[in-house]
Amino acid sequence: MTPEEFHARLAAIEKAAREAETRIRRAIFFGGVAVGAALGFAAATFLHLPLWPGH
Repeated sequence: MTPEEFHARLAAIEKAAREAETRIRRAIFFGGVAVGAALGFAAATFLHLPLWPGH
């Protein structure tokens, strides 16, 4: 393997790692938002809090 091939492969691996990290961070963020919303809804239901005005 020439140095050029090595650097090309290394660059491709780094790009894939960055993309995977972005996907993981996004999944963790949206998962956290979903869990937070579910916990908030459950707490409001349990405590009989109004979820919207007028009810």
